[in-house]
Amino acid sequence: MIVICFLGLIIVSGFYIFLKSNSEDQQIYNNLLSVLKQSESYSKMSMKEILSQEVDENVLSALYMRLSDKCEYGMEFNQCNEVEKNFYLLYDFNAEVGNGGIEQFIYNSYENVTVTLAVLKESSLNYSYSYLSNALNLYPNEKVEAYENKVLSDALGKRDDQYYDLHEKEYYDYIVHYVNIHKDSFTD
Repeated sequence: MIVICFLGLIIVSGFYIFLKSNSEDQQIYNNLLSVLKQSESYSKMSMKEILSQEVDENVLSALYMRLSDKCEYGMEFNQCNEVEKNFYLLYDFNAEVGNGGIEQFIYNSYENVTVTLAVLKESSLNYSYSYLSNALNLYPNEKVEAYENKVLSDALGKRDDQYYDLHEKEYYDYIVHYVNIHKDSFTD
């Protein structure tokens, strides 16, 4: 975690060198630096301390980072209780899809696709469940290198466009509520 923060600081410093020419660029740099400092401070906090704050995107991100360490990025769920595992799977799904679409999620989280689908269904995240379920109907029964099969990538990409319009509010409202009602279940 510290290495990630350090690398981020180096990247932000590099941006600063290139962007310090005007006040708008300075504001961007200051915002990035603030995010890095906040991430570093969260990495030193216990889950209880993180969750003592109002649940927002920063708290959700910090919680995910802490759980990523705890469960070895979804490979050791035996280290987590059911609430932590469900949060991790939902957050990971949303983050991967938001970053690179359903194809990226399936490729990067292939081992957890089936359990994620079950958690989406149990959570009544209907848009997300339908989206992943439909994508899996197109996806072969084996892991495929991301973006190598143009036909598959195009078909999944069309589903991404439809999904983005529907999921954000459903997901965000749900995940904030979920964390708020289960705050005592998150442990270090």
